[in-house]
Amino acid sequence: WIKEGAVYAGHWAYQAPVRPELPEVSDHAWIRSSLDRFVLARLQAARLRPAPPTGRRTLIRRVCLDLTGLPPSPSAVERFVNDTSPGAYERLIDSLLASERYGERMTLAWMDAARYGDSSVFHDDGVRFMWPWRDWVIRALNDNMPFDRFALEQLAGDLLPDATIAQRVATGFNRNHSIQSEGGVINEEYRVETVVDRVETTTAVFLGLTFGCARCHDHKYDPISQREFYEFYALFNNVPETAHVGNADKLADKPFVKVPSAAQRKQMEWHRAEIAELEKKPEAEQQLKAARKALAALGQAAPTSMVMGELSPARKTFVLSRGQYDQPSDVEVSAGLPAALGQWPAGAPRNRLGLAKWIGGAENPLTARVVVNRFWQMHFGTGIVKSSEDFGAQGEWPTHPALLDWLANEFVRSGWNRKAMHKL
Repeated sequence: WIKEGAVYAGHWAYQAPVRPELPEVSDHAWIRSSLDRFVLARLQAARLRPAPPTGRRTLIRRVCLDLTGLPPSPSAVERFVNDTSPGAYERLIDSLLASERYGERMTLAWMDAARYGDSSVFHDDGVRFMWPWRDWVIRALNDNMPFDRFALEQLAGDLLPDATIAQRVATGFNRNHSIQSEGGVINEEYRVETVVDRVETTTAVFLGLTFGCARCHDHKYDPISQREFYEFYALFNNVPETAHVGNADKLADKPFVKVPSAAQRKQMEWHRAEIAELEKKPEAEQQLKAARKALAALGQAAPTSMVMGELSPARKTFVLSRGQYDQPSDVEVSAGLPAALGQWPAGAPRNRLGLAKWIGGAENPLTARVVVNRFWQMHFGTGIVKSSEDFGAQGEWPTHPALLDWLANEFVRSGWNRKAMHKL
């Protein structure tokens, strides 16, 4: 069929989304937003009619569960049912998006994608603290941080100029991996597994691709060679870490930062103020020593949270024969992207910061589609692409390709505004 003149454009997911024209429909009274045009056009093409509007009691319950994960209170239901003024539904949506429960609800799905856990998983499943990263996500979502920035700080917050503690904590996204603390294990084996875990998680969450298939050989279905896998792997192979932390360490695997809890921060502020006053009194030397000791003890007691970091000089990366940690080939690679996904951003550093800029950039055909598809899946149970973690050749094709591309374009146009997308 190609010889007969058919045009081969490659797999749909690797082509940049093109903003489609809004479909023509006959029932304009049913339309409340541009999105409705796509839904109605598909219904009319199938000679179907839209379902009648749901009752207001059901409506408030659905939207509260969608946006906050909690049912509405009886009094909230009665207020909404009795509020027949124009804009009542929009005001309800705005109040839910402004609720702190909104960030908690949205964080649940992100925690699952990021394989969050406050235990080490392997061996004795010991305690570790990653809740500071969880709390960072909740704050970022409640503040409606643009998604491109949300991605950048989690992938490379530590590489930003004058990175704050919060930006370093954000990189815990890629430190949610399992930790091996069993005696007798081989450190390099598990360090390699940790780096592979980062590649697989980052590509599944932000790109909707199954990169892990190319660890041992060229991907059987998608245009990702084994060499390109290790070029991407090189981006995460430079963390100053050890995968085997030993049974004595029950808290964290380096690198990590100290992150005091809210109660500890309040106590520390009190002690600092106390110290400032005591320093003015020469006769209070013993009290000053005690206050400084108490402040230091609080700092030592603060929980640790694992973060990303960079080695200098950088660790060399080689293609591993059949993916084996102890079988590096002679092929040395540097950080890069698979050719099928586009070009590295001009002027961007060849590290995680450059990757994060590409993920939020115009050259990336995947991330906006992947994210809006997850929104659709959250609200309706199934994504426009049913295989939300696999947009590759073995994944499902979109049921509504034009709608998916329109949503992806709308997301970028909005400034990667999550709350605006939920409100469409």
